[in-house]
Amino acid sequence: MQSIKLSKLTDQPRESLNNTITTFEIDNAINKLKSNKAPGPDGFTAIFHKTFKEELGPLEVMNQALTNKQIPESWKEANIILIHKEHSDPTEIRNYRPISLLNIDYKIFTSILANRFKFFY
Repeated sequence: MQSIKLSKLTDQPRESLNNTITTFEIDNAINKLKSNKAPGPDGFTAIFHKTFKEELGPLEVMNQALTNKQIPESWKEANIILIHKEHSDPTEIRNYRPISLLNIDYKIFTSILANRFKFFY
């Protein structure tokens, strides 16, 4: 097995990645959500978050996750469903693919972190 040598983050990028999450970052992440996706275990859709983003404000939860290095239990849940592959025999199990439906708050959080990484790599 071949090993890959990854460079370590310097102090400046590490500090930037660990900065407090802002409402601006949350708004950007919410705006990027695709509206036509099925909800995760929490039952909330992207459209719901886009409509009520001022009232919901997941800012506190996300900053606690970042500070405490512990995500909420609900972010560890997923609904796994099977999607039938087009133009195939629906009676054959191999003609289905699984997808995981995740909670929107988790998607917003990971979107923010991924966006922060873009500046360093």
